[in-house]
Amino acid sequence: MKKKQVRLESVEMTIFEIEREKEALLTQARDVWSGNFGVSVANDAAEIGHQNLQRLRRDLERTRDELQEEAQGIQKRLYEIEAQHQLLYEELKR
Repeated sequence: MKKKQVRLESVEMTIFEIEREKEALLTQARDVWSGNFGVSVANDAAEIGHQNLQRLRRDLERTRDELQEEAQGIQKRLYEIEAQHQLLYEELKR
């Protein structure tokens, strides 16, 4: 679970870095090129950046869901173990 938490944090940081890089590239593309071609290239870069960002966000959500499911599974197993422990304790008291 700790590994997945680290992975989640890593994905979140990657998303932040990609957003920052995307904005820098868009600004640079608009500054360097002029005319319709430059705008087209900048718009293409923006679209690619947007698609990559969406993919990373889906990965982030999937990882969050997996972590939540794993935590719920662990909690359920813990309750089951505690219930078994209680039953054993009651039997030992008899």
